Amino acid sequence: MTTSASGTGYSQAFRDVSTSRTELIPTRFNKKTEERFILWKDILTVFKNAERIKCDNEAVVFMIDENSEYLEPRRICYYPGVTLDVIVEAPEQVDREPTDLVGTVSVVAAAPSDIIIPGKNPLDHYQEGGYIIMVSSEESTHTWGHDGEEAIALSVTTSSDTAIEYSHSRSSEANVTTSRLQQLSEVYTSTAKTLDMFLDDSLDTRLQALVTETQHSLQQFNQLVCSYDQQISQSSQTVQMSATMHTEDSRHTLSRSISANDLMQLHMFQMVHQVLENQQLTLNRIQASIRQTYELLEYSIPRLFIVLPKPRRKRDMIFRPFKKKFKLFFLCECGAHTQHGRHSIPHRIHLAKHEGYDLDHVDEFFEKYGPYALAIMKMLKIGIGVTGIAVPALACFRLTEGIESVEKSIGTVSRNFGSFLDEAIKALGTQTKNHNDLTKTSTSTPMDFNGLEALEGADLRQLESFLRTHDQNRALGNLYRTVTTDGHVKWVCIDHFREDYRKEAIRRFKKVVESCDGKLCPALYAAYATLVSRTKAKEFYDAMSKVHGIGLLMIDLMWDVNQEDLQALADAAKASGIRRLKIANPVPRHHTLDSFLHNNHCDPLVELMCNGHVESMKIKNFHDFFGRIDGDTSMMMKSQLDRLQISSPFSPHKEPHESALLYILRHCPKLSRLKLSTNRLSHTMQLLTEQASRFLNLKDVKVASREATAMVTFSQGEPQGIKLELSSHGTFQSVQELLQMGHLTYLNIDQPTAESIETHLDDVLLNNPKLKIINIQVHPQHSSDIVNLVLAARKAHISQTADPSTVDVLNVKIEWLCPDAFGTSSVVMELEFTANSDTPSISTHVNLDALEGSELRMHFLELFRTYGWSITVLVSQGRLFTDEVARQLDVGTEERGSQIMTLELSPISLSLVGIKYLDHVIERSKDLSRLKFHLNHLEIENETEKAIHLLNRYHNNIHSLVFSGTSTYKWLTEMAGTCASRQYLPKLDEFKLECVDRSGISEKHAQWIAIMVAAPPQQRTPSWSDKLSFLGVGHHLKVIEPDTSWTECAVPCMWEPLRHVGLERIRLCHEDWKVVIKALDFSSLGELNFELSNFSLVELEFLANCIPEQANPVRNLNIWAYYTDFSRSLESDIVREQVSALLKKAQWVHLYPRDSDN
Repeated sequence: MTTSASGTGYSQAFRDVSTSRTELIPTRFNKKTEERFILWKDILTVFKNAERIKCDNEAVVFMIDENSEYLEPRRICYYPGVTLDVIVEAPEQVDREPTDLVGTVSVVAAAPSDIIIPGKNPLDHYQEGGYIIMVSSEESTHTWGHDGEEAIALSVTTSSDTAIEYSHSRSSEANVTTSRLQQLSEVYTSTAKTLDMFLDDSLDTRLQALVTETQHSLQQFNQLVCSYDQQISQSSQTVQMSATMHTEDSRHTLSRSISANDLMQLHMFQMVHQVLENQQLTLNRIQASIRQTYELLEYSIPRLFIVLPKPRRKRDMIFRPFKKKFKLFFLCECGAHTQHGRHSIPHRIHLAKHEGYDLDHVDEFFEKYGPYALAIMKMLKIGIGVTGIAVPALACFRLTEGIESVEKSIGTVSRNFGSFLDEAIKALGTQTKNHNDLTKTSTSTPMDFNGLEALEGADLRQLESFLRTHDQNRALGNLYRTVTTDGHVKWVCIDHFREDYRKEAIRRFKKVVESCDGKLCPALYAAYATLVSRTKAKEFYDAMSKVHGIGLLMIDLMWDVNQEDLQALADAAKASGIRRLKIANPVPRHHTLDSFLHNNHCDPLVELMCNGHVESMKIKNFHDFFGRIDGDTSMMMKSQLDRLQISSPFSPHKEPHESALLYILRHCPKLSRLKLSTNRLSHTMQLLTEQASRFLNLKDVKVASREATAMVTFSQGEPQGIKLELSSHGTFQSVQELLQMGHLTYLNIDQPTAESIETHLDDVLLNNPKLKIINIQVHPQHSSDIVNLVLAARKAHISQTADPSTVDVLNVKIEWLCPDAFGTSSVVMELEFTANSDTPSISTHVNLDALEGSELRMHFLELFRTYGWSITVLVSQGRLFTDEVARQLDVGTEERGSQIMTLELSPISLSLVGIKYLDHVIERSKDLSRLKFHLNHLEIENETEKAIHLLNRYHNNIHSLVFSGTSTYKWLTEMAGTCASRQYLPKLDEFKLECVDRSGISEKHAQWIAIMVAAPPQQRTPSWSDKLSFLGVGHHLKVIEPDTSWTECAVPCMWEPLRHVGLERIRLCHEDWKVVIKALDFSSLGELNFELSNFSLVELEFLANCIPEQANPVRNLNIWAYYTDFSRSLESDIVREQVSALLKKAQWVHLYPRDSDN
């Protein structure tokens, strides 16, 4: 047997399981069998102790000959694109020297001056300690320690030449250990005392819990220190033993013991660091909670304000010439704590958006608050006069913490306001008794406010008594209280409050929604919840009222609701500004005394419709909804309702129901779409058509009952047409009045009997001249009878019409009902009648795949025999297109020809006799515009022969080809020999190849795939025989040479570019993937499928480089890579970068799966 070394690019990857070392071993090539393999001796050359080879946890066996004997020399198959695992024999267990370790551990003495702390130190909280611990590698070194005496340094390096050295001072270590433990004990004692100070009965339960948690952490920390002490003692004893040991073996044993102890100490240090970090976080939380509790009590109203003189009226100048009036204006305390992301609004102190408050008892006010108000105004003035900026919030109310904050920039104030502020300061100066020191201060120099105290507690609460306020909601100055992350209380305006408030409100609302078995989607502004009681509903409404901008709310009320419950819902929906609402009350209603005494039970729902926010509303399962509406209530707001759906039955014969419906329509003038449920369809439709002239915005009305559903379209109050869908429970008699109205334009009949069609269809056509479309769903056994009755009804309609020329066009669609079709129509027959004609043109769409497993397949034989000539679309990818079906179709098209335009089938159930019947049908199909073959199970010789026959006969007309099978090598060679070039399939626009057993594709077959997916050449190319010589000359090879008259100049395209390419379940080596990807024609490509293949990140990167940057592509390109090697690595940052680069380069490319799909 002849072998040769492989060429470049064909190597097998092997990985040592024990060391994860990966090596590439070149393959060898068998010219006789055209297979690649790897010799076992080549593997042993690289992996000396190799025992066996595994692939995906399965053993790889040696190749055998025809007699099931191992081939000599031993060899294994080539697995392209796969890394094989090598199981190496475990060496004998011996006492290894320290040089066998992966890394080295050295413990050396280090002086405090040699300590280096680069970057962030794991023990940066311990500036005092007893050790220097240094962890180093080939790239970095980290050392940390303390400023005490001589310490121990632990060095871990990754090097093959390792050594362990250990030296230190025993006396120094004892001192260091004692010092370190004393320091840790002092930290523990100090922290415990601090926590005892926090333990006060005045704190709330939450703070008590935090303190208790911290004490528990400290106890654990103390236990950790004791354990650390024991480890140090053990290490000291080990060091003492080392002084008495001199043999080589004892030295190695002691070194390993020391390294283990030192590593344990390093672990202990890390645990101590973590405990202290948690302790600090807990202390910060306690401090913030205490601060928040204090400031929430002390700062109950805004504390930043200015006082400005109020313009005097004429009567005040006459009756109170010496009396001045003042107004108080609050300030918004915005700043860095309100900045979140990018916002267009500035975050600088400004006047609150409020008209201000008149001051009562002016003299008492200035006596108490004058110096404080004057100080704030002068600080603002200093900012304007010096730098043109105002002061930050910190300097405004913490006056004793330095004046440097005054120079910080927060905003600009206009000149007019500055001059007005001068006048206000002057007027305030005359009114304030305690302003002597402040008025002497120049506005161009810093001021001394050390003697002035900020307002707190009782002073702030008393301030409100001086304000003449008319705020019913007590929102002073339209400011809202918020708490910063460190526990400080601030009062800010709605613009700065909304973002923080909304985030917190949404967080709380989401928690409440989840407790109600619901879901909140803030991105879609939608919420769903199930409320089981009034208590749960109140909690839900309270949280919802604080969240503004909910787009869609869907709730189920699972108890017997009353008017108060619905009113609470209406108030909460109005407060939150809900635009779309779906509400249901599926619980059966119990008739109580209250329900009999009050007939306005559902008035709050009508109020919801008219609250000025709701645009769409759906009401479901409310018992006697229309009977519990009081039509005398007038609505204060203008309704914005555009869509309304009420599933509670409407009874037109009940006067309260009719009054309630008209009441809703009258108060919702913008309503354009209405959906109702009724028990009397015809009467309801008559009522709506009669009253529609009063509601000109009403456009679409849908009314449903058990028997039928009617949809009417209005224009300026006039009905334009009615679409009627008659269910299987309905009859023509149940909608007789509606059929006689004469507005019917569309009629759908579900499973009618032949008697009903024969009795009523001609009358329906006669009374509704606008009727143009009729859809009928029938069982297959009745389809022929229904077709004949439709033809008879059309003839009767024309004969009974006074002027037959007025009879319009009519389209009748008859669909087969197949129980096992999963909603897919297996047969759709369309009868199109032109105007004044009773002879239709018939077209039939047949999908045999919709009847897989159905017992109604026998009816296809009659259909094909009787109406085979009318079939325009025939689809059969499964096994239902048998020889008998083909024969009946041949009979049905023999006399009147074939109208087939689209033919998509698999010849799996056809014999050569059936293929001949199919050939007859295709020859008669003169309008055939799309031909698609699914060539499956090509590993079977008979299927291969049928595929070759179809390819050779229809190669010039095939638009889509699907090749599928196992054992790909043989049948791929046959297919490549039959379709040696794309010129052989000039109309092909869809090419799919599927290797069911995921077998590998050889090099020559990969080159054939590249030829099949390549773009058509624009210039003359070399001979196809020369290009395809690698295929060999087979008995099925068909090569078409270009015309010798062609020159080197440009020529028209010789074939259509592909729009769909599928390479599923195949395995190619990287070089072959590059050949195929590089050959792809992206000019018209819309679908590229690599599912279940070994397409990986490397191929994706190469594909990204091959995709051209098209400004205006013909269509978007969808790349499907589910269940590939690429999809399994989506969590990798490298994959995300490659995907981002691909999408950035070509935004018209869509890759699936994306990172969001996982």
